[in-house]
Amino acid sequence: MHLMTGSNFTLLSKSFKNTCLGILLTLGSIGSGNAKTPLFFCPESLAVGEQLYPLSNAALFDRPVEKRGELVPEMSKQTRKWNIDSRMDPYLICRFDKVKHTLTLHVVGATQCIVNETPFSVQCY
Repeated sequence: MHLMTGSNFTLLSKSFKNTCLGILLTLGSIGSGNAKTPLFFCPESLAVGEQLYPLSNAALFDRPVEKRGELVPEMSKQTRKWNIDSRMDPYLICRFDKVKHTLTLHVVGATQCIVNETPFSVQCY
């Protein structure tokens, strides 16, 4: 097995890095007992130093965030749902309470992202 380390890893494309991050995040959900395992999800909290900031919101964009293509979800009382067309280039933005840091996931391959209000969680399938 050959592992990529150091400067070799910086040569990988952003898309590949985001896919690797998505795989790592997905591994955290395996064995959770869900009938449908998400391809991507926002973590429950973000650690900055020793401080934890809880997940507070999410947004889905069709293309990188800088291009301002935020999508409007279907709303219900307990959920927000985005259906993702195969022609889209979807990016999920995870936002955390009382901190400016966000987590951006390139959710290629997902067909739907859902925000559940109680308990608050964000998954893409």
